[in-house]
Amino acid sequence: STKGIEYHFFDTVLNNNDQIKSTIRKAHIGYVLQENHLFNHLSIFENLKLYSSLVKRKLNRKEAEALLKMVNLNKPLDRKDTSLSGGERQRLAIACALSKKPKLLILDEPTSALDSKNAQMVIDILKALAKQGLMVLIASHDDNVIEQCDVVYKIENRHLIKESLSNNKAETKPLKIKKIHLGLSFYINYYYQYVRRHLKFQTSVLLILGIVFSSMIAFPMIYKDITSYLDATNYTHLNKEFYITDTNRYKNYSPNLPQIDDWKIERIAKIAECQSVYPFFESQGSKLSLNEEVYDVDFVVQPYAYEKEIVKSVDFQLSSKQNEIYVSDTLASKLNIEANGDYKLSFGHTMSDQQTQSLENMIISGVIDQRKINSYSHSTAIVYVPYSYLPTPQTTNALVGYVKEEMFATSIAGFVHYIDAELFVKGKLIDFTLGNYEIETVMEAFAPVITIGFTLIGMLMIGLIYAKYIKNRQLEINLLKINGLNKLEIINLIVVELLIQTVLISAFSMFLITVLYRFIKSLLGVQIYLDYLNAVVMCFGSVLGFMLIPSVVALICFQRKDMAATLRGDV
Repeated sequence: STKGIEYHFFDTVLNNNDQIKSTIRKAHIGYVLQENHLFNHLSIFENLKLYSSLVKRKLNRKEAEALLKMVNLNKPLDRKDTSLSGGERQRLAIACALSKKPKLLILDEPTSALDSKNAQMVIDILKALAKQGLMVLIASHDDNVIEQCDVVYKIENRHLIKESLSNNKAETKPLKIKKIHLGLSFYINYYYQYVRRHLKFQTSVLLILGIVFSSMIAFPMIYKDITSYLDATNYTHLNKEFYITDTNRYKNYSPNLPQIDDWKIERIAKIAECQSVYPFFESQGSKLSLNEEVYDVDFVVQPYAYEKEIVKSVDFQLSSKQNEIYVSDTLASKLNIEANGDYKLSFGHTMSDQQTQSLENMIISGVIDQRKINSYSHSTAIVYVPYSYLPTPQTTNALVGYVKEEMFATSIAGFVHYIDAELFVKGKLIDFTLGNYEIETVMEAFAPVITIGFTLIGMLMIGLIYAKYIKNRQLEINLLKINGLNKLEIINLIVVELLIQTVLISAFSMFLITVLYRFIKSLLGVQIYLDYLNAVVMCFGSVLGFMLIPSVVALICFQRKDMAATLRGDV
């Protein structure tokens, strides 16, 4: 029993104060273990730098080479320590301990795994260090080592017995215990070195968890946004509209689209379910005047029919006079148009057939919600003008039409393809269907399943990753504890690693969510917009929440592992 025994290190009393003991281990004691354990993920130079950084000492390559020379180790600094022989690793372990400039060097069976030549080389190094004033303490069963020591103690029946004593008495000076605070840079640099040496594994973890978390977070958000979009737009009136081009695959509007023959247009107009059909086109403009103030803004003019019921797509009304000029909210933002204002717009525009037109002092009736603009055009800065105000184009390469009843919108494509199979039809209601099922129904059925599925997959993956993480890092963390990191500093290390991992996984998840949003938006033609702030908060919170529990478990495992077990090689 050690009860009642008082331990001293020089003139400092050692009690159960973790701070004092860790400071002494960190700054004043160098350890060389029996199994010459080193940080295998680091190179020779990185091992030396890590040990010196524990005492906040910056080690350059010249100093590192001097340490290697001191222990007769002639190896490149950038070589990994795993490529060294047993004797070389033992000498590197001594060099690492010396990089802290300790007062005491403790070695456990330093020659047990070495041949006689390497063993004597290590003893000679230790004797030279002792002559320079370093206190060297060796635990050994090797008679050759014992014979060359100045002072020998033997343990018999749990008692420490002094067997021999040289005439050389070392001078001892009072020891100043100064607390060493490891800053944030130490933890960040340590994690960087760890990731750099395990890049494949860390990249795999990032990719897998990024996919899991992005899917888990994105699908409920997309479902909610699509539902909100359909509710907010009162999309019944939008479902009456369809768009046709003379191609065998979908094309957004372009003046370079092939011309649609007049006979096809006449046949489409005669479809019983078709209420009306109009040529669709865009004309270009680059300068306009708003209340006599001139703006150099690139914009397009799109015609609209009264059947479009454009007033239902208004974000905010500006004039009581409806069915006049409307502008998209993107263009309104560029022109600084605000609600409750009176605005008159004058502009010129050029059609694709080179017809030009000027419209003067046109009353702006309202601003169109960005979510409700035509999904068959890439344009966003748009002036919407009634067909009756615009000249008729000389050629038609796209059509926009309206069905009489919403229920016929899904069948209009079949009638159009009967006229010509090469014609492509795009419509709002058609966009919101997958096969015979409305997209709302599909999303409502599968969004919860996808979320729960990826949540379970995420929990399983994190569990497996952390099981491997704890097993692989047990020795490494114990080496840090042996070399002076106290409980709080181990916690700091794990917390910093957790936060960095959370930020990286969250950032990659956000990238995937952004890509997924754009894909869904393009696939379905819905105007949904990612709430970046909300998504970032959800990503960071979800990743942190999922990884917090296994991090705490890992920390408990690391803290409970006895350092003495590592010293004995029981790891």
